[in-house]
Amino acid sequence: MVPSDYRDVLRPFILDVAGLATKRVAVMETFAKWKAHQSASPKTYPSFILTKAPSVQLSKEFAGTDVGRSSASALERKHAEYCDALLADALKTKESERALLDGLIDPPPCGPGSKIPSTLALRTILASRRTLKVVPVAGGEPGEVEYAGWEVSSVAVRQSYEIRETPWPSLSAPSL
Repeated sequence: MVPSDYRDVLRPFILDVAGLATKRVAVMETFAKWKAHQSASPKTYPSFILTKAPSVQLSKEFAGTDVGRSSASALERKHAEYCDALLADALKTKESERALLDGLIDPPPCGPGSKIPSTLALRTILASRRTLKVVPVAGGEPGEVEYAGWEVSSVAVRQSYEIRETPWPSLSAPSL
């Protein structure tokens, strides 16, 4: 639950992290499906891998010999090895993608490349909110409304002072 005062500041960061988490879930689902293909018996492959071995036409006389049969089985074996290697490489790629997304979702608190603002950055953003302006309303009689211009919101000023005076946990970030 995010307090309403912080929502407008944290929204882009929360949306980034939520998007990355959604991508990670999709990557892990794909990884699990491919892993199931790899461990299935009889062996199956994902749809992107061509599962039918190329057929080589052999004459009836040659196909009936020991050399012909061993050549045909060698082609099928090599194709199966190729499909196995392709699936193994695809699994390694998905594992690398998962590791990258994990690093983006759970970065060091103030490290470069962090998707989540540091406490110091958050403090600066919130303190700058004191420039919010409101329209003062005045009127001499009940129900009469007269707009007198713009002024800085007293609530925003009070919040900015509270934010600046609040002690924040020390992190490895430079001070302003």
